[in-house]
Amino acid sequence: MYTAHAHILLLGILLLSGLFAGQFADKVGIPRVAAYVLIGTLFSSDLLGQFLPARPSDWAQPLTHVALSIIAFTIGGSITTAQLQRMGKSMIGIALGESFGAMLAVFMGLVLLSPQLDGVSFITKVSGLKKTQNNEITH
Repeated sequence: MYTAHAHILLLGILLLSGLFAGQFADKVGIPRVAAYVLIGTLFSSDLLGQFLPARPSDWAQPLTHVALSIIAFTIGGSITTAQLQRMGKSMIGIALGESFGAMLAVFMGLVLLSPQLDGVSFITKVSGLKKTQNNEITH
């Protein structure tokens, strides 16, 4: 029972810290998202997270999902219809560019940097080709 209470208390502390940091960021004039990231970094397992009553593996993933949901909601709530109409095409282009750019970067990283997989290169594995004992590649 203590563990469940500790997790709920920890979640409350983290969410309240984010709320107060967001309000402080508004007063100072910096984006709230930057304050949320700063609080998340502050509570990481290398800084304050090592003193918390729960292991980071117990609370990090659910809290990350909640935090990203709050950030997405905050960003989405600040976009007006006029902004969306004015920047809609560029926003779609940027989103698609980021998605395909990330996909291409990961693929190229796998192709160029991956170690040999059981003596067969990554490209050979992906293409379905097989390597014989004579180092010949066959279908």
